[in-house]
Amino acid sequence: MVGPDSWSDIPFEQAFARVNTGGKKLHKSEYAEAGCLPVIDQGQSKVAGFTNRSDLELTPPQDGYVVFGDHTRAVKYCDFPFVAGADGVQILRSHEKHNAKYLYFALSSADIPNTGYNRHFKFLKELVFACPPSVTEEASIADALSDADAAIESLEALIAKKRDIKQATMQQLLTGQARLPGFNSPWRNVKLSSIAELSPGINKPLASMGSGYLYVTVQDIYKGASLSIEGLGRIEITKSEYERFSLKVGDLVMGKSSVKRDGIGYPNLFTGAAEGVVPSGFTYRIRTNSELVDSQFLLQYLRSDPARKWIINNSQASALTNINATIVGSFPIVLPCIDEQEAIAAVLKSMDADLDACINQAANLRLVKQGMMQDLLTGKVRLV
Repeated sequence: MVGPDSWSDIPFEQAFARVNTGGKKLHKSEYAEAGCLPVIDQGQSKVAGFTNRSDLELTPPQDGYVVFGDHTRAVKYCDFPFVAGADGVQILRSHEKHNAKYLYFALSSADIPNTGYNRHFKFLKELVFACPPSVTEEASIADALSDADAAIESLEALIAKKRDIKQATMQQLLTGQARLPGFNSPWRNVKLSSIAELSPGINKPLASMGSGYLYVTVQDIYKGASLSIEGLGRIEITKSEYERFSLKVGDLVMGKSSVKRDGIGYPNLFTGAAEGVVPSGFTYRIRTNSELVDSQFLLQYLRSDPARKWIINNSQASALTNINATIVGSFPIVLPCIDEQEAIAAVLKSMDADLDACINQAANLRLVKQGMMQDLLTGKVRLV
């Protein structure tokens, strides 16, 4: 028995029934960016695309359908007309004694083994759900969890909006299209190599016993607004190697090599640590001339959409996608005076802090929802 004494253990096949779509599925090549009907497939996004193929329309019952991705294990709830994607989509309806949305949350929380891009529906048949004594209580639980989802979705929409505003602001301020009050001096065209020194990191294996210097990898660059020492590995190197490769406050670290092309050239800023830190051989250390360029300004500049596109377009694709130092050094920058750089960087850094606060709030809400699911779906906490 999973829940309290008054609850029942319901096998999957007594909770769900598969819906026969009669072949009403849309091939991925036919997805459109706009249309009268959303396309629901097994991908992680709630809506994969749109279509006008009304002949393929599926209309859920009042309490909705549950859509399961046979290959991806993604679980979605649909209470609106939609068209199903062609590959790996299993559509489920609840039996009359149960609430479909409650079962959606129960299935979402189930531990389904990941066997790669294979079919996983067979594992669903082995599941047993803890269900309260009435469909009314199921509906109340589903409503509470839906409210949590709505709060998360609202915050995610705000985050997306703030990201768009940040990119638009970067486009205006980093190109001189808009100027901050008090600044009117001309900007000048430079290359990155004329305002900063580029050097590769050190390529040595990680230390096995947790000794040595902290070691920044390409993956570590993506972890936050600035480089954090939390979770860094360590590397055994000599003192002379450390003196040659170590990071100083204000240095940028940029990804040099990546399996994915869009992972190339993303920078982060080293703001300091109590102990020594060195970058890996799959990164570049960018040490700025502080009299010519502000590190925060350069960080924002290199993170802007035009800069990212330029670096990705100039990278070299092979088993690992690479960007060499000569190409990075030739990156063109339009540079204002140092005071204006600092003022622009302060505006954008403030926007980053606001965005990070929203992202952290969303992460905390997800944790709260996970706790609610643990409590409500097992009967540990009962709703009145």
